[in-house]
Amino acid sequence: MSKTETNNTEMQKSSGKGLKVIKTIFNVIINILIVAVLIISIVVATLALTSKADPNGLPNIFGYTLQYVQTPSMDCPSPDGYEGGNFSEKDVIIGKVYKPGESPELQVV
Repeated sequence: MSKTETNNTEMQKSSGKGLKVIKTIFNVIINILIVAVLIISIVVATLALTSKADPNGLPNIFGYTLQYVQTPSMDCPSPDGYEGGNFSEKDVIIGKVYKPGESPELQVV
């Protein structure tokens, strides 16, 4: 076997190893994407099923719900000058869902 033939076979072996590494990386990325899609599907199915059980029709997970502010009506200056606590349009609010009389901190006025 000549030197060029030996070099060609060595290059083919090294390129074969590189191709195997690329295939392995590609397979790992595909597996991660499949798992992510499955997790998102489970979350969406859970939200769809729990929204039917809630009397207000709010989708929730473990008693927490996501809502967003649709209008700027909740964005107003505080009377005492406090700058925090106002909600702007398109803000997201995470809320805890309680049944009436369930929480001692909440009182119906």
